[in-house]
Amino acid sequence: MNSIKIFISYFIIIIMFVGCSSSTRNLTSPKSLDVQLDDLVTQIINTLSNNNKSKIAVIEFSDIEGNLTNLGRYVAEELTTKLYRTKQFEIVERQLMNKILQEQNLSLHGYIDIDTEVGIGKVLGADAIVSGSITDLGNSIKINARIISPESGKVFSVA
Repeated sequence: MNSIKIFISYFIIIIMFVGCSSSTRNLTSPKSLDVQLDDLVTQIINTLSNNNKSKIAVIEFSDIEGNLTNLGRYVAEELTTKLYRTKQFEIVERQLMNKILQEQNLSLHGYIDIDTEVGIGKVLGADAIVSGSITDLGNSIKINARIISPESGKVFSVA
């Protein structure tokens, strides 16, 4: 009888741990980040499709202070790949973008602002520019995307 009580106690403890671990998500794990980027891509696709935008440039995402980071470059690369795979848009290639930026004396290194983003979009002939910010919240990150019109410089959607 005593061994049954011990067994039941262990069983309940194990169930509690399994239940708790399956309900928590670490947003910084690669799988979770990938799922969140897929959601971001879906939002961007809906916006661009609804606004008849077909040629887009994806600019590196900056941190909350406007500085470019490796994570921001990674997010831009992942979004570029995921948007291209939809076969709905013409995506401006990053290496071509960097070459044109050098010729126009623009830069994506260091601080980036809305005027630079608009200038990039105009030079590249893009219908829309996708950019944004990444905020480190400690055990998670927050990604905010902006979809910008190169003609007006105005944000016409966010994701």
